Amino acid sequence: MALRTKTPKGPLILTLLLVLSACSKQEPPKDAENAQQAPVSAADCDKLPDPKPNDDSAAGRATAVSEGMAARAACKKAAAVDPQAKANADLARIREIKEKEQADQAARRISEREWGQRINESSGKPIKDYKY
Repeated sequence: MALRTKTPKGPLILTLLLVLSACSKQEPPKDAENAQQAPVSAADCDKLPDPKPNDDSAAGRATAVSEGMAARAACKKAAAVDPQAKANADLARIREIKEKEQADQAARRISEREWGQRINESSGKPIKDYKY
């Protein structure tokens, strides 16, 4: 009897936890969606409008204009950074490191060959020259 009463409680608790975790998921902020739809070229960045000023004063309008200029500059900077170019730069750096390692290994092989030749040459000579 004890098994029958405990068995349905486990799946019920698990289902309840899954439902609670699904309900507690939050939606991404709208700013993240806007960031994904940002213009991709510098020409599109120039077309970005200035934000609306908070008030009709000259300071409010100047602040809006300066914020718009800053937003366009940030957009141009983001458009200039090409993820493909960054990946290519990383690959080029990895290639340079690998080529350097291969050059070091080739130089080491040559020096090992010279070392082997010197050992072979010196093996025929006596270690110490005894004079009587």
